[in-house]
Amino acid sequence: MFLDFEKRNKDFPGMENYVHVPLGTNLDAGTFDSKTGWVRFGAKHNDIYPRIGDLIRYHLNFEPRKSVSRAINKAEEDKKEANQRGISIEALYEERKAAKEARAKAG
Repeated sequence: MFLDFEKRNKDFPGMENYVHVPLGTNLDAGTFDSKTGWVRFGAKHNDIYPRIGDLIRYHLNFEPRKSVSRAINKAEEDKKEANQRGISIEALYEERKAAKEARAKAG
């Protein structure tokens, strides 16, 4: 959660199958103090607890949570759709958000 993608993949191969934060998620995971090795978690503890569990699952070689696996698969499908349409993933999500808002106004 506190490492950049390259370092995380080098030091913890396969972690990306356990800890997944979808694009656009407002997750204040917290901060890591590299001098002390301490982590100060953010205020959104209900968002943090499942991810701590994901880290434990990774280290114990348990299966990832089903919800994480589904979210990863959905993100991959979204990337493919965006690539096929020649737009960014952010643009795809903005289109979906606008369509949802339009449906809410009409409905």
